[in-house]
Amino acid sequence: MGSDLTEEACRLEVRLLDRKVRSQPSLVAELLHEDFIEYGSSGRRWTRDEIVNELSTEGGASRIATFDLTASELADNVALVTYRSSRDGREAWRSSIWIREDGRCRILLHQATPVAPIDI
Repeated sequence: MGSDLTEEACRLEVRLLDRKVRSQPSLVAELLHEDFIEYGSSGRRWTRDEIVNELSTEGGASRIATFDLTASELADNVALVTYRSSRDGREAWRSSIWIREDGRCRILLHQATPVAPIDI
């Protein structure tokens, strides 16, 4: 069983992937640290405000599936969440750093690396 922090970070990571949450800027903003940065699978670097805005315009985007979701505690109040995602036939390896400050757990950094298609 993981620590309270790693369990909370995993739960919140999955929550952030939920279409209902992603469509509501206030809910996304609650989960993102003020200094949040994302390095997307496209290679683009996103700021907190850009991600909050971008996710609110996804509309009826398809569901994001997760596989191999794990977390480890890097330091007091710092957790690393890693997993593989799949959406519309595209897969990526993902990692997020979550920190707990003032009793709140929020994501500080997210990074995605596309999984190359397998040629058969």
